[in-house]
Amino acid sequence: PSMIGFNTGDKNQILDLIQNAANLWSFQSGESHFQLSYNGTSTSQPVGYDALGCTQEAKESVRTLDNLVYASNTEDSDCSGQACTYIWSCEGSSEILHFDLEINARDYEWDTGTNHTKSYNLFTIVAKQFGQLLGLSHCSP
Repeated sequence: PSMIGFNTGDKNQILDLIQNAANLWSFQSGESHFQLSYNGTSTSQPVGYDALGCTQEAKESVRTLDNLVYASNTEDSDCSGQACTYIWSCEGSSEILHFDLEINARDYEWDTGTNHTKSYNLFTIVAKQFGQLLGLSHCSP
């Protein structure tokens, strides 16, 4: 979980872009606000697929975990695209219990500006991922 692989921008620019991408969705409803805090590099791990149960006790347990937005420089067979969103909810419920958002810093180069001929614009990709966290799906052409 480090911010390597970014071509331009310092740590504060990167964090501001992630916060601004989340803020795009704040106008949607009172329930779509994201609160982000930066804790530096972390040894926290994303939640595994088997870590969620739908009993009341299991739901409360997963709600206490931090939702992570992280850049990974290790191979992850579950995330081969630029970024991936993982959402935990119980079948038949629209309640999001937990989410993690992974930025693929291993296979893609990133920038914080508009000159991304050889890299991807962090703001654009992260804004798309926050939209998916809110339930928007991909559109077919």
